[in-house]
Amino acid sequence: MKVLLAAGGTGGHIYPALALGQFLAGRGARVAFGGTNHRMERELFEREGADYRGFEIYRPGEKIGGFFKNPLTLFSISSWIRKEAFDCVVCAGGYVSFYFGLAAAFQRKPLYLLEQNVIPGRVTRLLAPLAVKVFVSFPESLSGFAPGKALWTGNPVRASLLKIIPDGEGLAVLGGSLGSRRLNEALVRLEKSGFLKKLGRPLLWITGERDFEMVSSALEERPGLRIFSYCHHMEEIFAETALAVSRAGATALAELEALEIPGILVPYPHAKDDHQRANARAMEKKGGYIMVEEGDGFEERLEKALIKMNRAGKTGGREPLQKKISAAERIAEAML
Repeated sequence: MKVLLAAGGTGGHIYPALALGQFLAGRGARVAFGGTNHRMERELFEREGADYRGFEIYRPGEKIGGFFKNPLTLFSISSWIRKEAFDCVVCAGGYVSFYFGLAAAFQRKPLYLLEQNVIPGRVTRLLAPLAVKVFVSFPESLSGFAPGKALWTGNPVRASLLKIIPDGEGLAVLGGSLGSRRLNEALVRLEKSGFLKKLGRPLLWITGERDFEMVSSALEERPGLRIFSYCHHMEEIFAETALAVSRAGATALAELEALEIPGILVPYPHAKDDHQRANARAMEKKGGYIMVEEGDGFEERLEKALIKMNRAGKTGGREPLQKKISAAERIAEAML
C-alpha cells in the first residue's frame, strides 16, 4: 500500500502526520509526505528523513500573487498523485490539506482526515463530505459529522515518545511550536519574583524562537533553569517532566496525556473557533489538568494553579504506552 500524508502550518498538524506515517511504514506501507516549500513542515519532515515533496501553496496575502497560483498548484498535486499511484491520501490539517484533499478527490483516491481538535477545523469541515472517514481525537467531536463518518481514535503520538516513562521532577513550559508571548511574559515576572524557584522543581522552558532572546536576556542564570528556543527531541524534555504549563494545542495535549503528565493549560485566545479553549475544557473534565485563561488577573491565577498542581505532585505509575493500543494503530486498522 502506498500512502500520501499531507500536513502543514504548525507542529500540531505535522507531528500527528509524522507519527501515523512512521507507524504505517512499520506495517509495510510505502509512505510519502506533502506540504509547502516555504513553511515549517518541509524542515520538520526532512529532518526526520521523510520522503517529502513541497508545493507552492499560499494563503491570501501571504505572497503577492501567490494565492492566485494555487489552482495551478492544485493540478500539479493532482498530477503527482496520479503519477505516483498513491492508494490513498491522509490529510492531517493545515491550509495545505485543502488542496491535497481536493486533488485526492479529483483522482478518485480514498481520502482520510485527521482532526486533532474538539471543534473541527474549517478544512476538515469542507473536506469531510469527500472523505471515507474522519479520525477524531476527542469523543466530543463525533457529533460534528454525519453518522458513521467519524471515528474516535485519539491523536497519533510519535513512537519515540511512547517509549519513555517520565521519572524527573521538572516543570516544563510548552508554548506551542510558535511560542506564547503572554505566557512567557507572565512566567518571566514569576521567575523574577522568585516564585518559580520556590516551587522546588527544575524548570525546562521552551520559549519559541520569537521570544527566546526576550526571555533569556531578562533572566539571570540559576541552577535548575534551562531555557530553549525550540526542541526537536521532546523525548529528552518529557523524560524529566513531572508537571507542565502548556498551550492547549491538541498535539501537545495528546503527548501529555499519553505520558500521564498533569498540567496547567493556557488556551490561545485567538485560535480559530476558540478551539484551544474547547480542548482545554475537555482535558479538564478528564482530570489532572487545570485551565487558566488569559485576561485580567492571568498572572495571579496562573500562580494559584501552579501552587495547587505542585502540591498534587506526579500521577506516575503507568505502564509503557507501547503496550497499549495507540491512536496510530487504531487508524491503521481502519485504513488497511
